[in-house]
Amino acid sequence: MIYFVDHERSNDLKVFVRQRNIYACRIACLLESYGTEHDFARFWLQYNDMGEVVSAVASYYADASVLLTDKSDLQELAELIEMMGCASVLSRVPLFKEKGEADSGIVMSLCEDRISDKLSYKSTAPEMKIIHEPDISMVYRLLKGCSGEGFEVPAYEDFLLDMSHKTRHGTALCTALMYEGKLISAAMTVAQSKECAVIGAAATDKAYRGHGCGSICVRELCTRLTEMYRSPGHTDMKNRIFIMRSRDRNESFYNKLGFVNIESFSLCSLIADR
Repeated sequence: MIYFVDHERSNDLKVFVRQRNIYACRIACLLESYGTEHDFARFWLQYNDMGEVVSAVASYYADASVLLTDKSDLQELAELIEMMGCASVLSRVPLFKEKGEADSGIVMSLCEDRISDKLSYKSTAPEMKIIHEPDISMVYRLLKGCSGEGFEVPAYEDFLLDMSHKTRHGTALCTALMYEGKLISAAMTVAQSKECAVIGAAATDKAYRGHGCGSICVRELCTRLTEMYRSPGHTDMKNRIFIMRSRDRNESFYNKLGFVNIESFSLCSLIADR
């Protein structure tokens, strides 16, 4: 049975998403950022006959994330998502196998026994400066110039409002590299919860590629996240920091930074059915 999450069920959701995987992270990030009071951020819980929570679904506008367990009723979840009219669905396994729209990618995790080694790096050139939480409009211009290279950027106003809101609520971090007053590289968390984070939208201006700028930004961002998760009560770093990549892109880049492949994900597009 699936129930819409309102204020009364929000605690069940908070407890269920205290997990270290990209799906729990995306749902927890949305919950911690916006709560249950907005029409554009909605949540559902699936319970089994014993009253146990076995799945969670979150939608942000037309995009859904699904947290599954071995006890999930996939058919019931697929029926809910179709009824919601979502444009895309992220899950561990495809929920719409018969339609053949799902693309699969790879989840990588920062390997615990390689963290201290991989986070060290040489100082940047004096004229280069690492910036934390840079001007969001500058980040957007950089990402827009790199769109189509493994990621797409939402409309400017949507990006600005979402990132500003998440930064204020502690559910997003961004690290950038400035050179002669220009933002040339950046990396940010696209989802961040109290348990773990997903790094995405790592991009470098085409004119400055091949000089390690992207590596510096990702390493600095990982350092910040590691310090946060190693605070009192958070000493275990296993499965704390993730990235998601296409199957044929960026494996070597992230391997050199200490990330290892751990599993696949499914991203299903439902736009054709709307």
